[in-house]
Amino acid sequence: MGMGLGGFPHEFAAAGLPSASDQRARLAKINAEICRKLWTGEKFSYQDSYYDFRDVQLKPIPVRPIPILCGGSTQAACRRVIEFGEGWLPARITLAVFKKRMAYLRELSSQAAHAMTTVGVMPLTSIARDRETALIYVNVQDLIDEANRNSNWPKPAGGIFSTLEDIRGLVLAGSPQDIVREARAYQMAGANLIVFDLRFRYDDWYEQIELLGKEVLPAL
Repeated sequence: MGMGLGGFPHEFAAAGLPSASDQRARLAKINAEICRKLWTGEKFSYQDSYYDFRDVQLKPIPVRPIPILCGGSTQAACRRVIEFGEGWLPARITLAVFKKRMAYLRELSSQAAHAMTTVGVMPLTSIARDRETALIYVNVQDLIDEANRNSNWPKPAGGIFSTLEDIRGLVLAGSPQDIVREARAYQMAGANLIVFDLRFRYDDWYEQIELLGKEVLPAL
């Protein structure tokens, strides 16, 4: 089960839930605890400032334990993995930031004797027969601007993100061979799961799925 803090605080406010990041972090932990209790099949009651229920029981129960994969690309997100998760699955992140966070996660995991079952990434993906065609569908400047707005990401040597290479890993764009190379880079950095985010090109979704299935996955 994936669990994050949500990307848009105003959605929480509209639902009458806490919108500050520290409050949403506490809410995520509470949700994880409630889910784990429900998954045991035991009947239980719970009350706090967010939830109030009596004698709730889940049927049928899961046939095997359900790991919780925490999202987020900050150091705080890494700490949440150790606090109440079994794995880490950040959505949009550069390879450089991923490597830095992995080092931090390994340190925390060692200190807490807390093993992680899954570490993954969800890079934006555009696959075509050649890199030039794949990049037609990608607004590189918007992604660079987004990276510069993220105060939690370490900046490249020049002080700002300015090139496609600076945001390597945030988007996988190119031929099947390019995608294989970049996927392997994430694998070498510690990822054992990749979710290819194809949102840029819904109009030729099946063409991309075919390239991924027939040429990328067998190579990996």
